[in-house]
Amino acid sequence: MTFLVYFFYPIIDTRITNDYNAIMIPKKVGLLIIILFVSILLLNYFFSKMLNEPEPTKPPVVQPRVAAVANSNKYAGQEIIERIHLDPNRIYQESVFWVDGQEIGRFKFEGDKIYDASGDLPDGQVRFVNETTETFGKKFYRNGQRHGEYLEYYKGGEKKREAMYEAGRIIRNKEYFIDGTLRLEEDFEDALLISKSKEVGAGKAYYRDGTLMYEWNITNRNRERFTKSYNIKGELVEARLYDETGALLKIEKLNSPPLVEPDQTR
Repeated sequence: MTFLVYFFYPIIDTRITNDYNAIMIPKKVGLLIIILFVSILLLNYFFSKMLNEPEPTKPPVVQPRVAAVANSNKYAGQEIIERIHLDPNRIYQESVFWVDGQEIGRFKFEGDKIYDASGDLPDGQVRFVNETTETFGKKFYRNGQRHGEYLEYYKGGEKKREAMYEAGRIIRNKEYFIDGTLRLEEDFEDALLISKSKEVGAGKAYYRDGTLMYEWNITNRNRERFTKSYNIKGELVEARLYDETGALLKIEKLNSPPLVEPDQTR
């Protein structure tokens, strides 16, 4: 029996080895083919990405804004028209200046603050049309700022406002209802500019029938600085007193205790 094992073992072993190789070699070859195929796909992907990579985006070229120039002689003797319109977001107004149908300059403004000016800004008299409020009038400029008389009219020709400016700063102002009744009068010549109150200078506001509605006097020279509110009957409703810096001292109310501490009204 032992003799048979030693005789047939080499034959059996050779057959097993051949069967193993017959099975494993095709598997190895297949695995190598798969690895090669995947490698080709990856290389193709990376090369395609490198070739199709867009060039870095260059920053946009920003054209420099032309600085505004106040020119007193260039348009001498010519009528300058200023057209005013309100920003769609109702944040600011914009003035555009025209001579003979050609735009010469523009700026934005909020109240009396002018900014983002460009082109030629006129010196001297300008006739204006406010396309938002449908009013018109005339005003004066000097060195790119409002300077001198200001007159504004309702579209029917009734006076709406008259004011005086000096180097961009409003000095006096009067406004009227459409029937000509005085609505507001203000004097800022001696205004206490360091005041924290929204009202500075001296002024009065009126109801439609002419009854006093509100008045204030917060100036440098006046020691009794105040704001006062009145009802439609002209009766005092509230008075606020301020110190020399414009800080609130006390509040007096009708039919109330005479003194109310400021921090109790917040």
